[in-house]
Amino acid sequence: MLPQTRLLTLEDYQRIAQSPEYDGVRVELVHGALCQWGVMTGGTSPIHGWVVNEIAFLLNQYVRTHALGQVFIGETGFRLPSRHDDLPTVRIPDVAFVSASRLPPKLTEGYAEFPPDLAVEVISHGNDAEEIQEKVLDFLEAGVSLIWLVYPKTQSITVHTIDGAHIFGIADMLDGGDILSGLSIPVVSVFPKR
Repeated sequence: MLPQTRLLTLEDYQRIAQSPEYDGVRVELVHGALCQWGVMTGGTSPIHGWVVNEIAFLLNQYVRTHALGQVFIGETGFRLPSRHDDLPTVRIPDVAFVSASRLPPKLTEGYAEFPPDLAVEVISHGNDAEEIQEKVLDFLEAGVSLIWLVYPKTQSITVHTIDGAHIFGIADMLDGGDILSGLSIPVVSVFPKR
């Protein structure tokens, strides 16, 4: 978390996140507190960028072919409702999918006022395990059905659902569960060749 003296509103967050001081830095709002997710000031690593791009490409290909909804990448923030407090939370996954039935008729500026159906996080060297766990819990609590934590270092993907977690290794096929029924991605295809 970044140091601050008071809890922030959504308006405070939007103003701060768009300020030049945070240009190139991914900042999220977590239960009213500003949180810098990873170290983005020098940009992402080539491996991180590769993996995000491959996942987004594979998802987009499938989603567009079957007219299932919309894939979002990069800096799209999603406001997550919380059952435990009234403090606002806006999370920014590396890649997200929202089904057509849940998309609003018109997309607006700022953050999305709804959680995604699928949230994908590519885990980098600077990510803290507790922050990752908190983010997964926030997504699950907000009703995100499927979360993929992608680990380039171990070339594995941990899939989280409300029912638990499952690890997919380099030789496995990753599926889209109930959210993206029929999707099947070889885990090896999302990582650069060693």
